[in-house]
Amino acid sequence: PVPAYCELKIVSKGGDERWLGFSSGSVEFEGMPATLGMAWDVTEHKRADQALQQVVTSLGAANLRFEVLARVGHKLRETLGADEVCKVVVKELGALGLNCALALREGDYLVVRHVSLAPHVLVAVEEATGKSLLGSALPMAAPILQSAVRDGRTSFVDEAASVVTVALSLTVTPRLQDVLRAVRFRQAIFAPLVARDEVVGLLAIWSEALTPDDVAPVSVFANEMAIAIDNA
Repeated sequence: PVPAYCELKIVSKGGDERWLGFSSGSVEFEGMPATLGMAWDVTEHKRADQALQQVVTSLGAANLRFEVLARVGHKLRETLGADEVCKVVVKELGALGLNCALALREGDYLVVRHVSLAPHVLVAVEEATGKSLLGSALPMAAPILQSAVRDGRTSFVDEAASVVTVALSLTVTPRLQDVLRAVRFRQAIFAPLVARDEVVGLLAIWSEALTPDDVAPVSVFANEMAIAIDNA
């Protein structure tokens, strides 16, 4: 039997993929039973539906991360010691499929103290950059930190690799590009850790799954983390 309505994917003469809506019904033609069918282009409608579904999926993932981050934030309140707080954060974010780096304030600098990368990956990064990642320091006045340090604002960065290579004055080589691709360092969120109106550190999270919708939950999580560090 012919369905009353269906959607079909076709390929045009030019090689483009298009979608057709097809509707049919039973009729009588010259005294004989027949089927009348109509087809029309629904490509734009189909693409809009697919785009909407992607947004819904993205929001669902963001909401899930929000719930998990909220639970981890409460867990941090029971954690003693700044170093232990950082270790819990690295572990829990890793369970969400998120990579992260944590920098703590030391005087006028933010010093990287924890990174979620596996040891062999960390070695590859340091060999490609010619710099030790752990212990590296960025001055609080660095342009890349102004949004976080001066304004206390959590921000989403789509091309994070370019931003960081400029900030750290790194020479972009094919090897460095390969390493950054391997660790999926593209979409990132930079969140200041603010306690009692002072920046005590910076949390950087990156993953290809991150979207601007993750900024709010990460910001809330960073606040919980800052309080835990300040109370440690």
